[in-house]
Amino acid sequence: MLDIIAILSKLSLKFQERDCTIADVQHSLQGAIDVLALYRPGPQLKQVLDCKEYKGYNRTGSGGPFNISATQARIVDSLTESLKQRFSDYDEGILSTTSVINLSSWPQTKTEANDFGNKSIEMLAKCFQPIMSSSSVSLDVTEPEWAYLKSLIYSRHKDKIETLSWSQINREFGSLCRNILSLVDLLLSLPATSVECERGFSAMRMVKDDWRND
Repeated sequence: MLDIIAILSKLSLKFQERDCTIADVQHSLQGAIDVLALYRPGPQLKQVLDCKEYKGYNRTGSGGPFNISATQARIVDSLTESLKQRFSDYDEGILSTTSVINLSSWPQTKTEANDFGNKSIEMLAKCFQPIMSSSSVSLDVTEPEWAYLKSLIYSRHKDKIETLSWSQINREFGSLCRNILSLVDLLLSLPATSVECERGFSAMRMVKDDWRND
């Protein structure tokens, strides 16, 4: 279980970050599922299986190491399926399109990026049209600005895109690509988890309890 808990712990800590975005959730979740698929057995279990004695105790049992590995495999399969079902909506519909703002997943070259995110931006612009229009954002130019923004980013930061932040991009290109960056800002503001709400309730319970409820 130590192998599995280590992965879930990292995933949980990522979800608890204040600046965690929907794209971060997608990226971290897929990474956790990919690592779990490799744990058959995991490094901690391998240490147990590779020795006859573990921490001063003789490793014995009628099932032998085969059953231990099989048990872990069943746990991993069940956990992976549960994660996919719990976060199934992150891989479909409008939520799946928000992955375009994950800079670490952008293509390596400008040529490969020509078509990157085009359909996603089109869907996002249609989905958030009422909100963006009320903020004086021109949605008719979001797609051309998306292509222009990609060109600017690759021309100036082609070797370090994954190290950029959207705050930095806004500072550099905000005046040139105001409309598409307004859409990106909206996506970044969407809460990916309920962690902040839970923090608020926890703080409230510390202030207002059974002794101080009036």
